This record gives sequence, C-alpha cells and structure tokens, in this order.
Amino acid sequence: MHALTVLLAEQDSSVASSLATSLDEQRHSVQVVRSLHELRSEIARQHVQVVVVDLETVGLADVASLRRDFHVPIICTHRIPDDGLWTAAMEAGAADVCERSNIAGLVRALRFARSNISTAA
Repeated sequence: MHALTVLLAEQDSSVASSLATSLDEQRHSVQVVRSLHELRSEIARQHVQVVVVDLETVGLADVASLRRDFHVPIICTHRIPDDGLWTAAMEAGAADVCERSNIAGLVRALRFARSNISTAA
C-alpha cells in the first residue's frame, strides 16, 4: 500500500501537530498549512492526493470551490460534527467528515480516498 501525499489545513498548531504525527505514523506524507490562501497555493504547486481541512479554518463554500478547482478529494474535520454539518459538507463535495480527534476515522477516510484515487487512475 502506497503512502498518500496529504495537505492538512488547520489553524490550531497543537491539533495540526497531533494530526500530522498520527498520519505520519500511517506512512502518509503530511504538510500543514494554516490558511485558505496557503492551501490553494500548495495544492496548485505540488501533487497533493488528498486534502484534509478543518471546517473552522476553511468554510463549506471554500470546500466546494477547492473541489471544483482542483478535483482533489477533501476530507473535512470539525470539533463536533453533526448530521447537518456532514450533509452540508458532502453536498459541498467533501469525501467525508470526521471529528478531528477521531484519528481512526480519519485514517479510514484516507483509505477510502486512496481506493477512489486508485480506481480513477
């Protein structure tokens, strides 16, 4: 199984560090960005396979725009995702929505994204 190149958009440095470390342990290549502007720039600059965005850093309209502009799978995280937020994010083009502290859920979402990338290739 190959590692994914993941771009993580998270403003909270402690959360970003924890998520990046956990994803590194899963053999994913992770880069952290802190803003929507930086996220767009890095997606355009490098070959990113999956984007993980905190919905408090990047809004739902931005998720839709990123998906439309870059055609990259986007997994959204949030402190307390509920059914309404999950539905709205999926309608915006997200591949999944996970509680940001649920590393196992995030890893499952990345596996799903990987299988979709492999199928599309």
